[in-house]
Amino acid sequence: MDATTPEPRSFANRWPEGIGPDGQPLAREHCTCLSQHKAQPRARVGFHGERQDTSSAGWRRLLALVDEAAADGREEFNPLVELSPQERRDVITLPASIARLTEVRHLRLYGSNLVRIPPEIGAMTSLEEFSPYTSYRLHWFPYEITRCSKLVRSTVSTRALFGNVKYRPPFPRL
Repeated sequence: MDATTPEPRSFANRWPEGIGPDGQPLAREHCTCLSQHKAQPRARVGFHGERQDTSSAGWRRLLALVDEAAADGREEFNPLVELSPQERRDVITLPASIARLTEVRHLRLYGSNLVRIPPEIGAMTSLEEFSPYTSYRLHWFPYEITRCSKLVRSTVSTRALFGNVKYRPPFPRL
């Protein structure tokens, strides 16, 4: 480089948990509810109806991680990095037992396969930061999240939730 060319800048990866051991993004289910490429008729936009398979290995492992975090009083809970790729795909909702995570200040769910957050999230009284960024199947949050009075930061993909400037889907039929 010559003296007039600026040195390239490197930025830290704020979400390294979305990258697997091979350097590739972790596998997850794709959602076509909110197309970023064409407008959707009202009938095609809806909430995900899948139910959590509570007998799956991923669900059982997540329950164990919640118990572990509740027992040790940790301030950051990032359960998905401790799950295998298949276990991550198994988990489509958080368990109601997250209500026991009253010491957690930062809940990281980067790149999850979640389709819903349970209303028990409102019991996470110490929660200050909520990071479900690039969880493209997660289109809504329960009202009870407003009970997290210390919640001041969140990293959410608004495009994943609401579409983009060209293609704004209608509100889902209830």
